[in-house]
Amino acid sequence: MKAILLIGAALASATAMASDAPNYVQQNDVRIFERADITGDLAITAFGIMRDTRCTERVICFREDRLVVAAIVQHRGRDREFALELGQPVQFDGGVLTLVSTSTPPSDAGAIPLKYYRLNFRWQPD
Repeated sequence: MKAILLIGAALASATAMASDAPNYVQQNDVRIFERADITGDLAITAFGIMRDTRCTERVICFREDRLVVAAIVQHRGRDREFALELGQPVQFDGGVLTLVSTSTPPSDAGAIPLKYYRLNFRWQPD
């Protein structure tokens, strides 16, 4: 009887843990020109920075606080070029792709060389 109760408790715990698992796939610290395979059907290659007007914390900022990345998204055998804006989801058949963050801090001393950018993408299936 104890064994049955222990098995039941273990199954209940495993079910609770499975339902707490995030319903997304995240790829972090992706470099510019690096192909990031998010899923078997989805890959991203960022190839440039179209706009980076993020503000540093040291200054009062009167400009738009934006990061826009030029990327090629390979989804289900098709390549498409996108301008992915930080925090703005892009809807695809089967889910949503978002550039969620960057580990590259903003600079008020001019352009950041591409080799220093690290991007974080999230895929959330429907």
